[in-house]
Amino acid sequence: MAVTEYDVGPGAYGVALAADGAVWTSLTGRGELARVGPDGQVSRVRLDSGQSRPMVLARGPDGAIWFSEYGAERLGRLDPASGAIQEWAMPSKPSGPYAVVVDGTGRVRVSEFAADTIATFDPATARFQVLRLPRASTGVRTMTLDPHGRLWYAGSHRGTLGEIE
Repeated sequence: MAVTEYDVGPGAYGVALAADGAVWTSLTGRGELARVGPDGQVSRVRLDSGQSRPMVLARGPDGAIWFSEYGAERLGRLDPASGAIQEWAMPSKPSGPYAVVVDGTGRVRVSEFAADTIATFDPATARFQVLRLPRASTGVRTMTLDPHGRLWYAGSHRGTLGEIE
């Protein structure tokens, strides 16, 4: 077994695999996303002046890379083929978007860490639907979707595991 590391810059956090074999990571403290291509070349995409603080990344069925922007309270979408970035303001204030998962239809679910909600974004309508979690200060940092479409989340502050159908 061999280990290879790539110097992408400080603050590497979330990771998503692109359809072209590239690997993307968020550089939380820099307001950037970094790409390591299949050839090992590193490139970066600047999001804004530093307010972004990108956290968790997830690939959608169309190949887009979705990411939470904790500091800017936005959901972002990167088209790896064109480099185009779209961003949407999160529905809650304060929001603290953190964990991100994308289902097979392209709907994006984002935990709103500061609001104790899970926001579902429909790219077709550019609208959010918000579900309040049962307890305050849940602290959802990670989520996953099971094969039946149920969303599972870990509440790090409460020591809970939650399921949303």
